[in-house]
Amino acid sequence: MSGVLPPTYEREAVDRWERTSRDTPAKQYSASLLALSRGDVAGARSRVTAGLAGLKAQRQSGDDAEFRALLSAVAGLVTVVAGDTTAGVAQIERALAAAGTLEDTDRTLPLRLQWTLALTGRPETRERGIERLRYGFQPDPLILPYTYFLLGRALTAQGDRDGAAQAYGQFLRLWDKADPEFQPLVRDARHALQELIAEHSSP
Repeated sequence: MSGVLPPTYEREAVDRWERTSRDTPAKQYSASLLALSRGDVAGARSRVTAGLAGLKAQRQSGDDAEFRALLSAVAGLVTVVAGDTTAGVAQIERALAAAGTLEDTDRTLPLRLQWTLALTGRPETRERGIERLRYGFQPDPLILPYTYFLLGRALTAQGDRDGAAQAYGQFLRLWDKADPEFQPLVRDARHALQELIAEHSSP
């Protein structure tokens, strides 16, 4: 789940993968998303550049169009994170559309999630990000519970405390017995829910 969950939960395995795997376009795509999840915008941009250069240098294959689109979409995400939301989102949408049915594939899951996080992180695009969290990950059962956690944070930032409490509660119902590496998320959600309940109860 590299590039999806906070990287501190899986850093050892990810660092080993980065050291030992070949520098293919697929790796550069995953590594660029991982860099973004760690806040390393320059590293993500470098990975995108390397991946696109690798595609240009190698013999053409059936995956080339897909990875070119994916890397171009990450470049758009880098643009969003750098502050130009309008241009970045347009680039992401063009890139995903260029490759046809990429929108709901497993391979695009980390990209779609990072894109959604970028949207929810900005007041001017937060409503759109919330919409994606509500409806954009229904076909992804692996990550669906985590989207409730993210929805709780986004709705809190939006000022919808009742909606945030419902989202955190749903997350806890689905992931209360999660594996140990995910328990920090459970603790964070439980703490956030307790704070929301306390605020609601106070006069």
